[in-house]
Amino acid sequence: MPIIDSPFKRVAVDLVGELFPASSRGHRYILTVVDFATRYPEAVALKNISTTVVAVFVFSHEWEFMMRSCSTKEHNSKAR
Repeated sequence: MPIIDSPFKRVAVDLVGELFPASSRGHRYILTVVDFATRYPEAVALKNISTTVVAVFVFSHEWEFMMRSCSTKEHNSKAR
């Protein structure tokens, strides 16, 4: 397995569930994201795991900034 030395260059995304019983707020799933380099974890409880719900978390959460930041850094280093 290659060594990942740049934060947020590669992340693992996983869905856990369906959990029984549901939480008091009706959440039955957990979406997890873990950065391979730093092992920084993030998790969010979800009521359903439709494509839209998962995409909203991934692309509107702080992960979007981190992933975009790394993509920009990678792009800039290749352009030199």
